[in-house]
Amino acid sequence: MATPTSLITEIRYILGESTASFWQPVELSTWLVDVIRGLHVDLTPDAIKEILSVTEHPTISEALIIGGTRSTVLLDDNYFMTLLVQIKENDDEYGYPLTNVSREVFEEVKRKEGDADRDGTDTRIYTIDDTGSNLLVYPEYPVGSYSNLKHTWIGRLTESGTLNAPFYVLEAIKYKVVSIAFSKKGRDLAMSDRYEVKYERVIAKINFIFENKFGMAAAHSGRIRSTY
Repeated sequence: MATPTSLITEIRYILGESTASFWQPVELSTWLVDVIRGLHVDLTPDAIKEILSVTEHPTISEALIIGGTRSTVLLDDNYFMTLLVQIKENDDEYGYPLTNVSREVFEEVKRKEGDADRDGTDTRIYTIDDTGSNLLVYPEYPVGSYSNLKHTWIGRLTESGTLNAPFYVLEAIKYKVVSIAFSKKGRDLAMSDRYEVKYERVIAKINFIFENKFGMAAAHSGRIRSTY
C-alpha cells in the first residue's frame, strides 16, 4: 500500500531528482497534502463514496438525544459524508432512515411545523449545520424523553500513514504534485501543463464512470467535469 513517503519517491523519479536539491522535502509533502484535500472538491461525492468503499468500512457511531434540547450531534474531525441516519423509536428498534435535506429546507420545515416534537409530527429529517461540524436532527424530543441516534458515515481520504485510495487515484495525485513542482519558479511550464492535463483527464474519467451512481450529483457536481 502507498504511503506519502513512497509516493514522493515516485514523484521525485518523474522529476528526475532523487535527492532533494531544487525541490525540498517539505514542499513536496505540503503539495501532496494539498492535492489530497483538493480531491474532495474535484471529485463528485458519488466518486468519493465509491473510492472509499474500496478500502474503508463505514463508521457507525451512536449518540444519545436528550429530550427538550436541540437535537445536535457533534461530528468527528475526519467526517466527510453521511450514509445513513436512524433513530431508535418507541418499539426500541431503529426506524426508517431520516431524509437528508438542505439547511434552508430544514429550517423552513421547523418554522412551518412550529418546532413540533416527536409525538406531534411524522417528519424525520436531518442536515449538516453551516460550520460542517454538527449533525442536526428534526423533530426534537419531548422533555423527559431520550433516544439513541445511529449515524453511519465515511471519513476523508487519509493524508498520512497508509493512503486509503485505489491506484488510479494515487496516479492522479502524483500527476498533480508533479505539475505543481514543475511550475515552481517557472522550472518547466510545458511539463507542468502536460501533467495538469493528465491529472484532469484521470479525474474527469473517474467522475464519468461513477456519475450519479448513488444519486448524489444534485448535491455537488465536482469541479472537473467529464468530456466523455
